[in-house]
Amino acid sequence: MFEVNQVLDPALLQKTIARLMEHHDALRLRFHLDGKSWSAENADLPNDIPVKVIDLSELDTAKQKEAIEAEAEKTQAGLDIDQGPMLWVVYFYLGTNKPGRLLIVIHHLIVDGVSWRILAEDLQAIYAQLANHPASEEPVQLPSKTTSFQYWAN
Repeated sequence: MFEVNQVLDPALLQKTIARLMEHHDALRLRFHLDGKSWSAENADLPNDIPVKVIDLSELDTAKQKEAIEAEAEKTQAGLDIDQGPMLWVVYFYLGTNKPGRLLIVIHHLIVDGVSWRILAEDLQAIYAQLANHPASEEPVQLPSKTTSFQYWAN
């Protein structure tokens, strides 16, 4: 859960997560149990990017906290290793002059402590680039991919 000091644009957040999922193959992984063995596949980018925006600005601080906790539990329970998504992003708008919250839920099969830092940096970079150049069709500039999932798996 991140505290965000600016109001996030929901459409821009959705584009940001789509670009993040394009760049990081592991965010599109699916795992299948066939009898006694597991297999993994890299799925295409989903049509519905897993982003929710929830306006809690009408609630008092205590009720906002309760609503965030309830949604966080529900979101974590909604991860599906077989069909996806393996990632959910929820933006909580808490009101004018109040920092919002950005919940990012990713299954442990596809993220570790080092990956979290990289994903957070890339998310911030993508959002900033898209916000600064909203009409641009140029690709977002991120550090080059390191090892592809396929190469790593082999």
